[in-house]
Amino acid sequence: MLWPPMPWPNYCTIKDADLDAIFAYLKSTKPVANVAPAPIPPGR
Repeated sequence: MLWPPMPWPNYCTIKDADLDAIFAYLKSTKPVANVAPAPIPPGR
């Protein structure tokens, strides 16, 4: 299991310059072909 799904404590104090750098990097990469698996309902 992947946990936590979004490690927000690691990002809640990110500086604007770092956020801008991450955004610029992500915009510079090419998209990939990917099929996400279907969600698994709770209790399965």
